[in-house]
Amino acid sequence: MEIIIEKNWIIEKENIEISLVIDDAKKRYLNFINKHPNIESRVAQHHIASHIGISATQLSRIRKSINICK
Repeated sequence: MEIIIEKNWIIEKENIEISLVIDDAKKRYLNFINKHPNIESRVAQHHIASHIGISATQLSRIRKSINICK
């Protein structure tokens, strides 16, 4: 059981690292929100920004641009 959990963790970590290199900040944010719906109401924005590798200011700008587009 522990080996399966470790393998899944490694695969997920690798996907996150690849995304940091390939995807732009907006795409990383949208992928994160799609993977974790309703997380914005439970976690501070600066924690989300840190997790996806951007600043809180940059996250605020991305969120603003998404809300304008809707």
